[in-house]
Amino acid sequence: MSRLCAFSRAAKLWVQYIRCIDTVKLFIAAERTGNWQNHLAATVEMLNLFAATGHINYAKSARLFLQMMNDLPSTFLDLHEQFTHKMYNVVRRSYMERNSDRSFY
Repeated sequence: MSRLCAFSRAAKLWVQYIRCIDTVKLFIAAERTGNWQNHLAATVEMLNLFAATGHINYAKSARLFLQMMNDLPSTFLDLHEQFTHKMYNVVRRSYMERNSDRSFY
């Protein structure tokens, strides 16, 4: 793919677009499967997208979230083990399924 970027600006734009779509696909797959490591990896990749698109508050919040999650093994070991060894996603079956960020409402 890097060879394509050298040929034209349009190819470079399309390669960037494909990388953005791959990041979103990774995040959606991590949310649906409950894979904690992929969730964190997708969030790291989304930091640049947030900053580049002008979503500064999302960039700040995501960076803070990642810092807190990196400190999780030393602060809350039990919670970290649940996230890594078990399914971390939150699902309510009463009316509809919810993602983990919407389960506290």
